[in-house]
Amino acid sequence: PDHEALIGYVVGTEFWRQGIGRQAVAAMLTELDQHYGVTRVLASVDRHNLASIALLTGLGFGIGHSGVGVDMLFEKHLGLVSAIS
Repeated sequence: PDHEALIGYVVGTEFWRQGIGRQAVAAMLTELDQHYGVTRVLASVDRHNLASIALLTGLGFGIGHSGVGVDMLFEKHLGLVSAIS
């Protein structure tokens, strides 16, 4: 079975557009993969938060679920070796 983690982050407005959120999420992914054996990471995002959507997709997250409500669920699998070279 997958070992899952749900991540969240908030970046103060004075720190937007500086790459801090991307660095923080990338560090979380590395930590979860290397030290906790997490194989699936989930993140819930308000569908109007285009910056967070871009951040997550830029780090390889895909849309896991997009329901009728406000939130979109993104997911990324860790520790998988690609069969395509």
